[in-house]
Amino acid sequence: MVTKENLVLLQFNKLSLELKTVESELEYCRALVDSTRSEFNNLFHSEMKNRDIVLANNIKKSEEPRKENREQRRKKKKASPETKRLYKQIASQTHPDKISSLDASARSVREKQFKEAAAALEQDKISILRELALQLDIETPPPSQSDIDAMLEVVSEKQKELSDVKGTVAYVYANCKTPVERSAVMDSYVTFVARHHDNET
Repeated sequence: MVTKENLVLLQFNKLSLELKTVESELEYCRALVDSTRSEFNNLFHSEMKNRDIVLANNIKKSEEPRKENREQRRKKKKASPETKRLYKQIASQTHPDKISSLDASARSVREKQFKEAAAALEQDKISILRELALQLDIETPPPSQSDIDAMLEVVSEKQKELSDVKGTVAYVYANCKTPVERSAVMDSYVTFVARHHDNET
């Protein structure tokens, strides 16, 4: 008979896999955009110059999201008590002060795990801490409904980030298979920017 606890665990594991999938796709999409960023920018500026359009210097700055510093991120999202408890257990085995007696190879692994745990604590990602605990043979309590809710929020945030990346012209451009397709995308984008520029002036 399937218990409520088993269902919660299965749902948590399902969400963990879903999060990994979304994060992997997000990483790929960002790398894809970065791979053609220089080409995209150069072609864009060349096309704008050909049409004698000069944009205000502050346009690019306004389009770039401001990066939060570490303190801002901490204030924005505080780790849950469950996350803190699990982090402390992991840190007791991975903190640099605890691994000085290990050989270089084992120490390197633990140092990486400690950094991953610290990042997970900062972002309140208990799923990552659970994976690290499993690697270290640390027993973890069964996930609660609050863990499920937190995971749902994280998955939703990552899906939103992925959607935002896929919604950019730079992504559409990078995803084109031929130079002809890229040229058509750029032409449409420059035409759009030109119209917006004309409306503003």
